[in-house]
Amino acid sequence: MRLRRSAGLASAWRGVAERRTAAHIALAVLLLPFSVVYRWLAALDRFRWESGLAHPLRLPSTVVSVGGIEVGGVGKTPVTIWLARRLAESGLSVAVVARNLGARRAGHGPVPVDRVLSVARTTRARDMFSDEVLLLAGSLPGVSVYAGRSKSAAAARADVILIDDGF
Repeated sequence: MRLRRSAGLASAWRGVAERRTAAHIALAVLLLPFSVVYRWLAALDRFRWESGLAHPLRLPSTVVSVGGIEVGGVGKTPVTIWLARRLAESGLSVAVVARNLGARRAGHGPVPVDRVLSVARTTRARDMFSDEVLLLAGSLPGVSVYAGRSKSAAAARADVILIDDGF
């Protein structure tokens, strides 16, 4: 069954896409200061890398980053789970690294999720880890899952490190 949009709704979406509605103009004006700050921070970050002030982290393992510039709901975590299973089945040691967004009491450093889950299967685990991290750990027995604010600090010794939503 196909969903039909009303003519008014389709017209409103078309107006937003074509950037001709009053709402779009108001939103653009409201977001302009944020875009200026973002542009300045991006230029500063680019300068750090181009001038050599920032250096890439070199790891002894192969690093695979799953994701792109999309935000939420495009299937990055299921692809990470599928890829981790296939790599582990081929005999490689695999570690999955995730950021742990949305956890109520997330710590600063990397936390090995599989160890914590084996000790505490209570609501404390839900406080410490986001739903995404718990899904990764529950779906990947035998694969090390690390969660932390810094993905680079969470990189473990493994043949392959998978980074969920690495971009």
